[in-house]
Amino acid sequence: MKSQFFRKLVVLFIFMVGVSGKLYACDECPHKSENNSDAQSVSEVIPTDQALASKAEVTSEPLQDKEQAVATLPVEVVEFVLTNKVEGREPQKILENFQHRDGKAYAFARLNAKEHAQVTFVWLYEGKEHARFTSNVQTSKRWRTFSSVQLKPGKWTAQLVSKGQVIAERDFVVSE
Repeated sequence: MKSQFFRKLVVLFIFMVGVSGKLYACDECPHKSENNSDAQSVSEVIPTDQALASKAEVTSEPLQDKEQAVATLPVEVVEFVLTNKVEGREPQKILENFQHRDGKAYAFARLNAKEHAQVTFVWLYEGKEHARFTSNVQTSKRWRTFSSVQLKPGKWTAQLVSKGQVIAERDFVVSE
């Protein structure tokens, strides 16, 4: 009985990743063995639809004291870039705009996490939420995480959100 449940759960997870994109969270942890050092841990993938969009609110409005609010967040953004390829847990070519033939766009974040936290990648297409991926972040001065989406021509924005605050954002255009 339990094995059927877990099989169904794994199939559902694989389906969700295949349909909505991918999210990876990884870090070089000292407790990992050498044989496992290139392993990536996969975090929760949440597809976006109207119901989810209404549940989760992300604000990009300026705060009265934005510097103070950012200082109280558990994560600090060291790097937030866009790329069309990630290898060895590193972005290969940093891009500002994409061609449709690139296939995917990756938002890559390097974080200084003062404590365990969650960050959410929010992908906007033509001003509307297209996808949302949540990643669990462990305490680390160089935690790396990234997510990807399938590209289609138009205007896009990739946001990184922590505790409802946009902590990093990149706009880009995908041309034919």
